[in-house]
Amino acid sequence: MIASTCSLRFNEIRNLKTSDIDTTNMTFHIFPSKCGKDRTLVLCPDAYKALQVYSRHFHVKRHGYLFSVRNNGSRPAKKTLRRHFKHHLQLAGLDLNISFHVFRHTLANNLCANGVDSFSLMTFLGHSSLGATSRRMHLAQLKKASYAKVLDHMIGGVINV
Repeated sequence: MIASTCSLRFNEIRNLKTSDIDTTNMTFHIFPSKCGKDRTLVLCPDAYKALQVYSRHFHVKRHGYLFSVRNNGSRPAKKTLRRHFKHHLQLAGLDLNISFHVFRHTLANNLCANGVDSFSLMTFLGHSSLGATSRRMHLAQLKKASYAKVLDHMIGGVINV
């Protein structure tokens, strides 16, 4: 849920710590991001509710990695995180060939199709140049499909908030 509503990369999810989340300001800090940059993103209310449910259910440690699969606060292995991702795709009845990055692209396309300007989208996605963002925006312009419905289906199947 947090990955799909915040457009996080795989390693950003893997490196996310509980201390990176600021519930007072409803934001979270991403570091390190691609190319060593960091950024702060807004935590939407539904993602926050999902994190609360997740934290209670999996007894997330107060100081550790948010998605630690060993329940000891350690950073999850890439292979293990991918296996869990595929498992949740299966539970949601989604195509198992969907990559983690599809959630990021779907959200970017949805934002673009709904009028988000290129600079805001670039900042949100953590791109270092407008070139990568412009390509994303061009593709979204070509596909004026209802990305919101697709994203809602993807999220709704994974977790009910």
